[in-house]
Amino acid sequence: MVQEKDLFEIIYIASANRSGSTLLEHLLGSQDVVVNCGEFRRIGDFYSENKKAIRDPQNTTACTCGEKVSHCDFWSKVQSESGLDFSKDKFTSQVNAVNRLLFKIVFFLFGPRLTRKTANFYPPFALEMKSAKNCFRVFSAIHKLNKAKYIIDSSKMIYHFLLLKTAYPEKVKLISLVRDGRAVSMSSVRGERIKFFMGGRFAEGINVQSIRQRAFRAAVKSWVSITIQTLIFFYRLPSRERFFIKYEKLVTGLNEVFEEINSHLFDSELNANQKLSTEVSHAIGGSPSRFKSDFSEIKIDDSWRKYWTVDHKKAFGYFAAVLNSLLGYQQ
Repeated sequence: MVQEKDLFEIIYIASANRSGSTLLEHLLGSQDVVVNCGEFRRIGDFYSENKKAIRDPQNTTACTCGEKVSHCDFWSKVQSESGLDFSKDKFTSQVNAVNRLLFKIVFFLFGPRLTRKTANFYPPFALEMKSAKNCFRVFSAIHKLNKAKYIIDSSKMIYHFLLLKTAYPEKVKLISLVRDGRAVSMSSVRGERIKFFMGGRFAEGINVQSIRQRAFRAAVKSWVSITIQTLIFFYRLPSRERFFIKYEKLVTGLNEVFEEINSHLFDSELNANQKLSTEVSHAIGGSPSRFKSDFSEIKIDDSWRKYWTVDHKKAFGYFAAVLNSLLGYQQ
């Protein structure tokens, strides 16, 4: 008997923040055979309006339809169909840092299937599998409601991808999206966002001026860590289950990237002639640009260069210049 989960695939976008995942998910989500649910791992926090976890006090709505998740008709139907409670059931990691590291090591050494078998006798892994299977119950509900063959989860964190991949290895494929580390780091501390960075952690009530350089260094190190971890597991996968995209190429060579990703991950089922959707969508999380329905003017955001200083160059050069160069970006 064919189960609902066997009728669709998950395309997972992994990247650092501020790398263009909102643009990519919108482009893919405009296709008839695709539905974009945004950063799904955060559904519980947005449903419960957990501002501490969301970290952005201005983000009072999380769904692109403009409603709070708890008031959104689409997510209400999905919740009902899944039989889960978004305010109580867990959809992301439930274990400590040590067990997350252990999970990564086991996955890297033995792959998803043996990692899943480990969950049969190691409780922390079993707890992670429960969260992953909850995600798939919701994905199944989304598919049942709109029949889309592909569901985009742009939760970004590579660890969350590992959970999904371990639970259902044959159902999940990975897109690794990277952007010039200088652009990511500068964008991460621009405006109000700077107050969240302090020694690599997020915090409130910080004197912005006194920690400007400290915040930038933390953002750089965060980009390095996320990018390296993502690439490690990206190359751990079979080539047919992964696709690498640079933000800059996505923007300047959209048609070429579209053709490549269509043939590689979507079995050539995407329609190259289909216009970007202006219909109301129901993605959660992501950048504020998710509320824009018109992405007709797609161009590279190079505004960070206006604020780039010698101090930024020195700090970035010390922590990230080698990695940035290996990715093809020249300082």
